[in-house]
Formats: sequence, structure tokens, C-alpha cells
Amino acid sequence: MTTKARLIRFGVPVGVLAIVVAVTLLLLYHAPLRRSILEPVTWMVNDIRRALAALPQALLWAVGLLIGCAVLLAAWRRVPEEKRPKPARWSAVRPHNTNAFEALARDLERSPRRHVSRVRIVRELSVLAVRLIAQREGLPLEEARKLLNTGQWPDDPRVRQFFAIRPGGGRGVPKEGFLEALAYTLAYLERYHQEV
Repeated sequence: MTTKARLIRFGVPVGVLAIVVAVTLLLLYHAPLRRSILEPVTWMVNDIRRALAALPQALLWAVGLLIGCAVLLAAWRRVPEEKRPKPARWSAVRPHNTNAFEALARDLERSPRRHVSRVRIVRELSVLAVRLIAQREGLPLEEARKLLNTGQWPDDPRVRQFFAIRPGGGRGVPKEGFLEALAYTLAYLERYHQEV
């Protein structure tokens, strides 16, 4: 901050305070000035009070409330609006995670040790397979999902085994050979997609 800016920042409030103090002292101790300024203001206020006293009190309250509401409305209009983010566009099949690629990579890394990660990978690939079936065969998503769940799709037994529903109701192949089965299934899905 420069010296000139500091002087202005300090000088303006001090100057305003000095003017207020000087006018107050003049009004208190100088009778002719007080009569010439304060007496007309006092007469005006008394005239307004007499005029308002003749009006019904309900009308005065209504006018006061209307003025208050107008001031409140004007204050609300001046408040800047918050910028809200646009809602995400709805899709037929939403990813389980907002950042699906990172989650899939994390599950792939954990899949040799964690059953949950293997199940998530199979679930994500089954969603992809349902989309591919629906696109290629021209079916609704629900019918494509039924084809996958009943084992009518695909013809390849290794891929069918990968997507098969286990007795507990969940998907996922055992820990042994999971990465090989995953690679084989991905290659099959890619070939299936390219044949479209």
C-alpha cells in the first residue's frame, strides 16, 4: 500500500468524524443555528404525526408492512444466486462407481486376493456384455440381460462359465485362473463387438 493510499484511508474517516463532532457542538451550543435547523425539522415531524394520527391504525400497519416487504424483496433480489452444477444426465445403465475406470483398475489389482474385487469385475463386464448383446441383436436391455443370466449367450463355454451365476446367487469365477479367464472373456467380447 502506498503512502498516499494510507493517508486517504486514515484521513477520510478522521475528516468525517471531525465534521460530525463540529456540527453536533454547533447544534448544542449555538442557539441561532439550532433554531434555524432543528425547529423546522421538529415542526415537520409534529405535522406528520398529526396527519398520521387521523388515519386508522390498521391502514398504518398495512402501509408499514407493505414498505417492509418491498424493502425485503429488493434486498433478496440483490443477493447473487448460487451457481449450481448441472445434474448428471441419466443413463439406462449407470456405473456402480462415479469413477468407474479407477475403480475397475483398483479391483483388477486386488482380484488375486479379494473375492469382492473379482465379483465387481464380473459384474461390470456383465453390464458391458448386456449392452453389446442389446446392440448387436437389437434387443431391449432386459431381454439381453435375461439371455446372459440364463446362459443362452454366449456359445463359448469358457465365457459362459465366466458369467455363470453361482449357487449363492452371485457371479465370479474362483480365484485360480481368474486373470486368464478375464483375459479370454475380454478378447471374446472384443471380437463379438467387432463383428457387429
